[in-house]
Amino acid sequence: VKTLSYVPWIIENGVEKFSSMGTEKSKGTAVFTLAGKVKYPGLAEVPMGTTLRAIAYDIAGGGREGKTLKAIQIGGPSGGCIPADLFDTPVDYDSLVSLGSMMGSGGMIFMDEDDCVVDTAKFFLDFVQKESCGKCTMCRLGTVQLLQMMEMITKGEAKKGDLDTLKELAEDVRVGSLCGLGKSAPNPVLTTLRYFMISPR
Repeated sequence: VKTLSYVPWIIENGVEKFSSMGTEKSKGTAVFTLAGKVKYPGLAEVPMGTTLRAIAYDIAGGGREGKTLKAIQIGGPSGGCIPADLFDTPVDYDSLVSLGSMMGSGGMIFMDEDDCVVDTAKFFLDFVQKESCGKCTMCRLGTVQLLQMMEMITKGEAKKGDLDTLKELAEDVRVGSLCGLGKSAPNPVLTTLRYFMISPR
């Protein structure tokens, strides 16, 4: 639907004008659903290359009730969780992939200081695990094991070394799955480990 909606505008204004917006590799605009802990949730269409910070603060109005934004989950359930210190990243296909996320369905869920990124990763992993068609062993069984490990962690029942095992299994699921869902299913876990893990003392 989004792609088809561009067609009349491009026919009327020309492909050159459309291509003049965005970045060299990501032309035009993108539509995002802004949800979560921001003042102004809704839909926003922005030129590709607009920073996460501009979307979070100039468009979505920043955190509600004066709360500090902690992260943005981008790309739907199998997207990645991007921390606030990377909000100056431009939104385009390559930049988001380099952070461990993706453009995906164009969903942005904003989290503030009260949200737990581990619980959020578990929530999205639970959704993706239920969506697995079951064809690939790594996706069918691997996502179940990842979810079980995340549940143990959130209950305080994890053992020393479980985070290393979690990361190794997540990488295996990504490499061993055939379709895009399986390959991206570990993104919430991997980005949470990458950006929010605190080294043990």
